[in-house]
Amino acid sequence: MKEMLNTSGLATTQLTNALRSTPKYGTTMF
Repeated sequence: MKEMLNTSGLATTQLTNALRSTPKYGTTMF
């Protein structure tokens, strides 16, 4: 159970970071 929760939390954190960094790099790249 702990491993699943940790994995979910990590995935959520990565997803949040990706969404936050998308506008910055998105505008720079495109």
